[in-house]
Amino acid sequence: MEGGGKEQVRLSERNCIEIVAKLIAEKQLDVVHTLDGKEYITPAQISREIRDELHVRGGRVNIVDLQQVISVDLLHIESRANDIVKSDRTIQLVLGQLIDEHYLDQVAEETNDKLQETGQVKISDLCKTYDLPGDFLKQVAVCPLHAKMIHFPLK
Repeated sequence: MEGGGKEQVRLSERNCIEIVAKLIAEKQLDVVHTLDGKEYITPAQISREIRDELHVRGGRVNIVDLQQVISVDLLHIESRANDIVKSDRTIQLVLGQLIDEHYLDQVAEETNDKLQETGQVKISDLCKTYDLPGDFLKQVAVCPLHAKMIHFPLK
């Protein structure tokens, strides 16, 4: 044998698939099939891709849209999204959409601009503009973090 006496062994694609399938069956490997069935993805990678997509989309993304981007079953995306919300206080799940603090800051700034411009802002108008529930938008307005950005005009 040349090259230090080590023989190189190559596994066929079929052998690799069988090994992975056995590890999955024995619960030694936690992976999810993609929708096309050609790849596996770890739950941690699903979480990373959800966070990346949330960032790319400016802090707001619909869970259903994530299914098309990440290409895994919606149940896996919902599960990872719920885990993200539980572990990160800056991200919320509202009507099937992940929303982060960056997006809420933007909503607060835009609301403040409109308030300074017109002197009043109706919650119903904000609901239409942002397609979010009124109760949620009221919470954003009174949240100490965002309330600092919204300056109510004095009369």
